[in-house]
Amino acid sequence: MLQVTKISGPLVTAKIVDSKDKPKFLETVLVGETKLMGEIISIENGECKIQVYEETGGLTVGEDVELLGELLSVELAPGLLSNMFDGIQRPLEAIDKVSPVFIEAGIRLPSLDREKLWDFVPTKKIGEKVSQGDIIGYVQETESYKHFIMIPHGVEGGTIEEICSGENTIVDKIAEIKTDSGQKIDIQMLQKWPVKVARSYQEKLTPKKIF
Repeated sequence: MLQVTKISGPLVTAKIVDSKDKPKFLETVLVGETKLMGEIISIENGECKIQVYEETGGLTVGEDVELLGELLSVELAPGLLSNMFDGIQRPLEAIDKVSPVFIEAGIRLPSLDREKLWDFVPTKKIGEKVSQGDIIGYVQETESYKHFIMIPHGVEGGTIEEICSGENTIVDKIAEIKTDSGQKIDIQMLQKWPVKVARSYQEKLTPKKIF
């Protein structure tokens, strides 16, 4: 836990009050009682500089800062193209229903709809070998866009133990992978990715037509 010592617009300074806490560079934090989202942009002499991505009006010295232990990330799944977001991927249409006109400080709603059903079409079968980045199926997200579902980054090679088809939410299990080391991993359509970490790729393809 950190404690706010200085506020200068969106830049907040917070001191480390417990030596057991080990804040990390670019770690996501929640600032103050209203839990404003921000990230640590520097750590020096027992203090952290925090870039807050919400209005800091009303925040006071002495309020706590919660460390989340993860980088600022976005959610990747079907539903992105049919929604509108602000810069930290808050769903503006959903927020407008609970906080119209102005976005209430510290408001938190899932970026993507957890209840909407999407028709998942598998392209792999039980028993097939897969590794990170392999396409296991797709969702026809819009009339012109096919959203491919891939094995998440960081999942070692393995074998498909289960795979389903039909309507599923983005948090339902659509497949199960048994890795070469024997670990079983559930695969869903929803994946999270740190915004400041480049996605890995094998080859960059040159676009041949306008999207």
